[in-house]
Amino acid sequence: MLILKILNSTRESISSDLKRIDLLTNKDIRNIKMAYKINLQDGCRHSDDATSVDIWVKECEKSDCNPILFYKPQGQKLTNFEDNDFCLIIMNSVQRKILMDFGKKIITIDGTHALNAYNFELTTLLTLDENREGFTVAFMFSNRKDTTIYITFFTQIKNIVGQIHRDIFMSDITETYINAWNFIMGPVKKKIAMFMACRQSMAIKYYEDIEWRKKILNL
Repeated sequence: MLILKILNSTRESISSDLKRIDLLTNKDIRNIKMAYKINLQDGCRHSDDATSVDIWVKECEKSDCNPILFYKPQGQKLTNFEDNDFCLIIMNSVQRKILMDFGKKIITIDGTHALNAYNFELTTLLTLDENREGFTVAFMFSNRKDTTIYITFFTQIKNIVGQIHRDIFMSDITETYINAWNFIMGPVKKKIAMFMACRQSMAIKYYEDIEWRKKILNL
């Protein structure tokens, strides 16, 4: 279907001044796809995962509703990062509005491990929406799991929505999340450690969109 669309578009633009591209064929397009490893099946922009993500990010950056808050690909030199570090932070306009409108009481953060062969962690920031249900307001994909990377996460969010003052901060028993939050957003009134049962209960609220997250990972 995509090849047919390209051919039709090319033929519609033919003028009296005939050019080689005006004679574009199905075989030409397939050869170009093979030469540049272009593959849009299942949302993949490229057979190489890193290149596919890079293409997708660049597409988002050209959009009027760019959801990319921060992107650090592997191989890029950046302060506070190793060259091989990867970090992608996402927040769309709906998530931003929910956070600003309903995130005054509680913030929850959770990490999901081993989502793919690269051992990246998906960090998810949630708050309660108007129905008192968990609503994901930001994502971060990274190979890092330390205070520094969470400082980056919260800094990018602060740049978009401003400083967030919340009564309750809910996370696992490690101190990396809360230390980073306190450093960027200021101290919270109460921290609640989510043990396994509590985390599983909260997970039910937002895992309905897990398929969407998987698609992001497959870009």
